[in-house]
Amino acid sequence: EHRGKALGLMQSAWAIGYGLAVVVTAVVLPRWGWRAVFFVGILPAFFTLWIRRSVREPEIWQRSRAAPVRPGRALAEIFTPPARQLTLWVTVMNACTMFAWWGFNSWAPAYLELSTAQGGVGLGIAYRTYILVIMQAGMWLGYVSFGFISDRIGRKRAYVMYLTTAAALLVAYASTRSPMVLLALGPFLAFFATGYFSGFGAVTA
Repeated sequence: EHRGKALGLMQSAWAIGYGLAVVVTAVVLPRWGWRAVFFVGILPAFFTLWIRRSVREPEIWQRSRAAPVRPGRALAEIFTPPARQLTLWVTVMNACTMFAWWGFNSWAPAYLELSTAQGGVGLGIAYRTYILVIMQAGMWLGYVSFGFISDRIGRKRAYVMYLTTAAALLVAYASTRSPMVLLALGPFLAFFATGYFSGFGAVTA
């Protein structure tokens, strides 16, 4: 009943981490270099040690682990009718959206910072950092809202709505060089271009 909302809230932490990473890069990179940036990125991994020690697995998960299952049976079922066609289409869909998601999140920082001769906007690192941090607010809302919207109107409908809106906004974003327009469009683009990622777990499940 609440899977969409739960996954949306979980996924939204990515936007917080991304925003913090942008700030860390702006502060640490000029002073100590990229190795120091990566070292800071390692620190949150220690949080997983506390999770493994202190967070209990849900009872429904523990019961499913205790039930006898023939090795490979679950995997084989998704490649046999009637699930085979669904498996194929979901795999293609997720591959395309993963390409788009990583493409967008890798392209946006370079697009903002590279010179116009190199195809970018030519903003300085400070202004680029400001725009990217503002975009994370839209990204966070997109992640969270997808769960609530998908639980209300359906996961497939929400998924399609987010993707098509993101495609239209991306064309507009890539067609402008105005910093103020980029600042205004950025949160909306991030909202739709990353929010659908919360649907991966809910839609495929």
